[in-house]
Amino acid sequence: MFALANGGALFLDEIGELTFALQTQLLRVIQEHTFKRVGGNAWQRTSFRLVCATNRNLLAQVKKANSARIFITVSPAISVICLPCGNALKTFFCWPGTF
Repeated sequence: MFALANGGALFLDEIGELTFALQTQLLRVIQEHTFKRVGGNAWQRTSFRLVCATNRNLLAQVKKANSARIFITVSPAISVICLPCGNALKTFFCWPGTF
C-alpha cells in the first residue's frame, strides 16, 4: 500500500480503529519515510500525503488514553467536522427557497 501511494496520496478510513501497535508502525512510516514489505528484509523509501477519516472524536479518545495518542500528538492535522446526515437534510430542504 505504501509503495503504491509513493508520490501521491494515501487515504486511510476509520483511523480511530487502529490498535496501538499499528499506530506505532504507521508513525514510523510517516516520520522516516521507510517501510519493509511483508516478508522482506530491505527498507524501501516512500513519500506520500496522508489523508485520514474517522467517525470518532480522536481528541476525546486521547484524553481517555484509549488510543490514537501517538498519531494525534505527532502528526499535524486539519480537522473537518461534518454534521450527521439527519441534520444536513433539514438544511438541504431550505436551500431551494433561497435561490
